[in-house]
Amino acid sequence: MALCESLRLYPPLPLQQKASVQPDILPSGHRLARNGKLIMSFSSVGRMESVWGKDCLQFKPERWILPDGHGIQMKMVAAAILYGYKVRLVEGHKVSPRDFILLHAKEGLKALLCKRI
Repeated sequence: MALCESLRLYPPLPLQQKASVQPDILPSGHRLARNGKLIMSFSSVGRMESVWGKDCLQFKPERWILPDGHGIQMKMVAAAILYGYKVRLVEGHKVSPRDFILLHAKEGLKALLCKRI
């Protein structure tokens, strides 16, 4: 759930472009011509109050809990990594985003992985 919430606020691909193969009408009512270009901003949608509510800028992993009380499958990947390794950020390393088509940290994300015994 924390992974999903992180990807909502900081998607690895903040912008994506699509082209229509035939004329279409978007859910907003806007018309898109054949071969029309559409640029989607996942960074913006992930922070829209109309989509996520008044707390859209808050980090709330619990928003990903399904109605039956279960989370999402990615928890298995995170659990496998955390079971096998201790993960810590390098002390004093500043993490900030860099403007680019893909979301990157300006100075990278320095972490220490120590195999659990």
